[in-house]
Amino acid sequence: MIPKVVILIWFVVFCGLVSQVYGDEDDCGADTDLSLTNVRFIFSDDDVAVRWSLRTPTNCSIEYHVVVRDSELGVIRDEYLEEQSVLLDAMSPCIGYNVSLRAVNKAIPSAEGPPLTTSSQFDSRAQIAPLLKSLQVQSTSINTTWLLEGDRNRCPLKNFYVNGGDIFNFLIPLEDLVNRSVVPAEVKSLQPNTMYHFQVSVENSGGWSPPYQIAVQTLPE
Repeated sequence: MIPKVVILIWFVVFCGLVSQVYGDEDDCGADTDLSLTNVRFIFSDDDVAVRWSLRTPTNCSIEYHVVVRDSELGVIRDEYLEEQSVLLDAMSPCIGYNVSLRAVNKAIPSAEGPPLTTSSQFDSRAQIAPLLKSLQVQSTSINTTWLLEGDRNRCPLKNFYVNGGDIFNFLIPLEDLVNRSVVPAEVKSLQPNTMYHFQVSVENSGGWSPPYQIAVQTLPE
């Protein structure tokens, strides 16, 4: 059986080691090291996670002030977090983002660490296939509107392509499109009571989207 004195000595030594490595909560004063390091971006298909670390590990109560700026829209996130990470969703390709981080000592809220700022820009990406929003069929025409990704993909738009094979095909320029999410497209000079197969796709700086295929029969005269 281990004597109680020996157990007490080991406990005191262990607490001393923990205090050296992680600090003592009673010592969470203005001189606590609040420097950040090891900022990294982790990308997935639809979002990006930003993670970071304190330069000096501590058991002090720390929160993190995170500010995210969109190069076109300005500040899109400004919040305080307990975790050492933030998930940024709905981030558009072709757009630059600036992330500013600062650690805050909750015991002394006025004690803030030095800011750490990093930037990233997502590579260009082609749009997803357009989606049919509305369809109006006449005997000699088909009038459609199509939904694009809108602000989820702000890469520069170029063209909208309607491909009806040998019967009809044409491009609609999109550079000056006011509403980035809706494109009207009308097919004219068709034969009444006839089935037409065609596909549509959209081009931006990342290339062509997958095509959306559709079959429509015109009305009788």
